[in-house]
Amino acid sequence: MSKLKLNINDKRALSNVVATFLILLLSMIAIGIVYGTVSNILYSIKYSPTLSCIDIMVKNPIEIVSSCYNAETKKIEVELRRSFGNVEINDLGGLPVIHIKRTPLDGWGRIVKRVMDIILSLSALIVLIPVFILCAIIIKLDSRGTVFVKLIRLGDGGKKFELYKFRSMVKDAHKMKTHLSMFNERGDGPLFKMKHDPRITRFGGFIRKWSIDEFPNFINVLKGDVSLIGPRPHEPEEVRLYSGYQKRLLNIKPGVTGLAQISGRSNLSFDEEARLDLFYIENWHFSLDVSILLRTPWVMIRGKNAV
Repeated sequence: MSKLKLNINDKRALSNVVATFLILLLSMIAIGIVYGTVSNILYSIKYSPTLSCIDIMVKNPIEIVSSCYNAETKKIEVELRRSFGNVEINDLGGLPVIHIKRTPLDGWGRIVKRVMDIILSLSALIVLIPVFILCAIIIKLDSRGTVFVKLIRLGDGGKKFELYKFRSMVKDAHKMKTHLSMFNERGDGPLFKMKHDPRITRFGGFIRKWSIDEFPNFINVLKGDVSLIGPRPHEPEEVRLYSGYQKRLLNIKPGVTGLAQISGRSNLSFDEEARLDLFYIENWHFSLDVSILLRTPWVMIRGKNAV
């Protein structure tokens, strides 16, 4: 049987490794490091009246945000602060130049996202041709008016564009909005929501529940007005009521779906919706887009909390 022989240097190296491991282990015990989900970490500090700063590698942003909201209900104040990962220091003629990106999408991220938008939106439009034809026929039979509506919305940088949707309301519905404003059930922000909106047609209620009315949004994606994933596009009148931090929602293109839409849709308060979308803007990465895309069909099938 062969024996493993260690020379003096090997023994010293091994002892150094063991000593380092023991020091790290004792340090972890002393300062109370907790491994696991964000919920585990927050639970471990909930009885400690101290200010804690935790550096988190973002793997599941949806779990992080939901855990933080749950923590606040238990009187744990949580703030998610951005790291300096979006800061670049360059040299210009011997002088340091600091460039702070608004979002990780600045740079190659926008190119990757745009390529994905074109491929998936074009594929969706081809597959949905029978649905478009069927919806067009039913909409014309159900009520007077056009098949599509063009809604003025604000996009990246506050640029105006026309958002395409299947018509789900009666003709000239926008003229009735002022008279219905007193019935707004979403008084926490600039958005308008009314559960039994008299402007919605019979077929309109069906396609809104299952988000079918938004299928023409893929045309906007192909044109480059919106992205597949991003904040909800809002009306110019609503944007004027945004507070300071909420205006950062205009830092990227709006989306057909997004982190807020899969996390509660219209059941969220406007502040919760804005914070989820801002989290997406500040922490974008490709795997987050994939995660949102995979969860969107399930949210549509459930048909809950649709606007």
